[in-house]
Amino acid sequence: MVKKWLKENKVYFEVISSLILTIATTYALFRGIIHQERTYYLQELAYQPEFRIEYGLSDTLNCDNEREELFMVELSNDGYDVDLRYTIIHPYLEVYNGDTSNIIPLNQKICFIDLKSKRGKLISYKLENIFDLFDETREQSIARIKDILPRNRSAISNLKYVLEISYKDFSNEYQEKYFEILNWNDPSELDEKAARVYSKLARKGIPYSMSDITPDFLAKMYLE
Repeated sequence: MVKKWLKENKVYFEVISSLILTIATTYALFRGIIHQERTYYLQELAYQPEFRIEYGLSDTLNCDNEREELFMVELSNDGYDVDLRYTIIHPYLEVYNGDTSNIIPLNQKICFIDLKSKRGKLISYKLENIFDLFDETREQSIARIKDILPRNRSAISNLKYVLEISYKDFSNEYQEKYFEILNWNDPSELDEKAARVYSKLARKGIPYSMSDITPDFLAKMYLE
């Protein structure tokens, strides 16, 4: 009786067995994919550079080998060895008008020391110290418009530096990162949208020198 029933339902057992085998194979394949992705993710973390940016004023030799107080920016790598393609530091003046801002590329004297290293200190930038000059210009510009500036507006402007880093990752693909240096705060990495704005400005914007940034020029920008 049992043998007859098994014989009559053989085809169903074969279908069920095949289905179970397919499910088991799919599950094993899925687990394999998950394992590969996790392994790749861990490798990606392990083989990534870890950029560190330090900056400040320093009494040192300038680009003409003369001693003066300069704005120094140093890029280091505390992670896995990195192959730098290039690094560029971009100076900007940012003027805030309510909820919007105008960003002006600056033409500032810059020189650098490339240590040709893959880890540790990578490159040092020496920039002309324009902070005192800018602070004086900003104070004069605010004094000129304090009686006519609308009450719902504020006169805010800052010097900003963006460090652009292009490098080759462990997959042999080029990556780009942008870091913002502003108001003596810790450098912060820019998101993709902000990075595109600064990248476009750096390549297409016409840079201004500090002699162009007069109190009248800055006051006019506050009122625009």
